[in-house]
Parts: sequence; C-alpha cells; structure tokens
Amino acid sequence: VMNHMANEFAFEGHERGVTPFAMHDHEEYKLGLRNPERQLFQTPAGEQPYEDFWYNNTWDPQGTYGGPIYGRWGESEMDSGRGTYSASDFHHNGDLMDYASPWQIHMGKIYGTMDDLRLESRRVQEKYIA
Repeated sequence: VMNHMANEFAFEGHERGVTPFAMHDHEEYKLGLRNPERQLFQTPAGEQPYEDFWYNNTWDPQGTYGGPIYGRWGESEMDSGRGTYSASDFHHNGDLMDYASPWQIHMGKIYGTMDDLRLESRRVQEKYIA
C-alpha cells in the first residue's frame, strides 16, 4: 500500500534539513507549504496542495493513534499518549530516523521528502479506497 505522497509540506521550524521525530504533548509539528507559490486545489478544507487528502493544523489534545501497530518483526505497540493533529490526513511527526521504532516506521516522513498519510484514520482509509 502506498502511504506516502510527494514533498509538498515542511515541518514548522524545520523548513530545511532533518526534523526530529516527535509524538504527542505539543511536540508534533505544524505543517506548512514547502512552496507557497505552488498552485493549490480548491477543496472542502480550503486551498490544499493535494486534491483528495488535506492537512489541518488544529491541535486535538485528546487525540491518539489507536493501535495496535506492528513493527518489522511483528511486535505490537499500543498508543498510550495523548495529543495530535487528528483532523489532518497527514502525520505531523517529523522524519523517519529510527527504523527499529514501529511508531517512526508508520508515521515518519521517509527520507524527509515523502509526506506520510495518516492511514490509521478511518476518514483517510475511506478516501484511499474510494
């Protein structure tokens, strides 16, 4: 399953270079357009760089990632933290840096260049299979 898109977003405060991976507690990053001059699509969520998947920088203090998720050896992990950008179709967590971490494997931006879809979200799943 392809769960990464092009490189339209930059993490606030890390517009150039590596963005450390973060989860919950206001440590996650707001997304900004990498190229503000890019032509945007009119969507129900306003102007967006992708026509079908939208970003949203509204913080949800009770948001979780659910689970379980599985690591590369089949080990399961559950999310015990709170706070994320639940209304966004994309993860706001930073770059995949630790390939042994199930959370980073599932939510990190690959090579710092591929925007990661929030596939654990029912809303994103429904758009993806449509």
